[in-house]
Amino acid sequence: MKGNNPIVRQWMQKAEFDLGTAKLTYFHIPEYSDTISFHCQ
Repeated sequence: MKGNNPIVRQWMQKAEFDLGTAKLTYFHIPEYSDTISFHCQ
């Protein structure tokens, strides 16, 4: 599979957004551990 597959790029961007959401939540509202875990899975 080539590295320029648009579907793969979309999924990778979604994963980056989920990780970013988890990090922001962890740093600002760490007691939301269930939400943080959800975005990390």
